[in-house]
Amino acid sequence: QIAALALLDSLNILTLAIAVYLLGTPRPVPRTLAYIAGTSLGYFTAGVILLHGWRVLFEAVLPLLDPVTIGLLQILSGIVLMAGGLHAIHRPVRQTVFRPPVRISPLAVFILGAVIGLLYAPTDPRHNMALGLIARHTESEAALLSWLLWYNLFYILPLLGMVVLRVLWPERSRIVFGWLTDAISNFFYRTLPYLVALAGCLLIIYGGWRLLA
Repeated sequence: QIAALALLDSLNILTLAIAVYLLGTPRPVPRTLAYIAGTSLGYFTAGVILLHGWRVLFEAVLPLLDPVTIGLLQILSGIVLMAGGLHAIHRPVRQTVFRPPVRISPLAVFILGAVIGLLYAPTDPRHNMALGLIARHTESEAALLSWLLWYNLFYILPLLGMVVLRVLWPERSRIVFGWLTDAISNFFYRTLPYLVALAGCLLIIYGGWRLLA
């Protein structure tokens, strides 16, 4: 059950898209392995925190916060996101063809993977379901950590499989991943500012609703 949930969890668009993108850039293997290591570390850390009561802490703290303060923070965050998205949409250089960055260090993608893993893991129902199974059927600290490592192993398995394909068939996979990298780059370049602006608009609306409620 843990392995099946981890495999299902690994099939999320964000994680796969970033790995595919990195496999189509120069120095694909070290960059992608660094990203996988960061994602795994972030997922493992999130699992440890959740198993030790992070969720309980937030459930106890958040109700104590003033709804007006939360609403104002949401509105402020929404204004920042909306302004950034609109600026990106209307900037003149947006009409030029996107050129993906070539100077991406393994350390940078490691940090990116760790942050994404840490923030994404608590929001995924498959991850939380696996944590529930682990918490119910284990008692010792060593067993908890072992099952978390087992989960992470299967979570990164599809990503490692793509790296193996890149190594075993370098020329053919370079063409395929290169095309996918260009497609992902242009898609996010054209749509991400609109998504950021939309997220800002929704935050403003939700924050205003909190203030008026």
